[in-house]
Amino acid sequence: PILIWHTAAIRYSAYGVGGMLALWLALSLPAWIFGPPPEAAKKRAVTADYHVICTEPTCKHQFVVRRKFGFSHFPVECPYCKNKSGFAAYKCYSDTCRGRWVVGIGGENGQGNLCPHCGSVVAFDD
Repeated sequence: PILIWHTAAIRYSAYGVGGMLALWLALSLPAWIFGPPPEAAKKRAVTADYHVICTEPTCKHQFVVRRKFGFSHFPVECPYCKNKSGFAAYKCYSDTCRGRWVVGIGGENGQGNLCPHCGSVVAFDD
């Protein structure tokens, strides 16, 4: 019987079955410990709110649109002036702007979006 373990096919099959059993156990253990989520639990979100600023010089309204995660089809229609001039807004945390929502302009050499008011790099936030 010990010679059967020296057969490569048997040994590697046993390693494979043991590995799958260990993986199944590792994936099932949290469900056994914590149980299923409560009935009142909310479903996973599939949409996000995007802050948008209208770039029409006579409008400049700020509004929020709800779109799927990863939405990037800007510009969107402004609900006030009805022009397709709404672009994603970024927060500028510089000492000058102090958290102001701005429409970033493209920077040079891959710097990202730059604040049109103070020129600092802004990041998509909130």
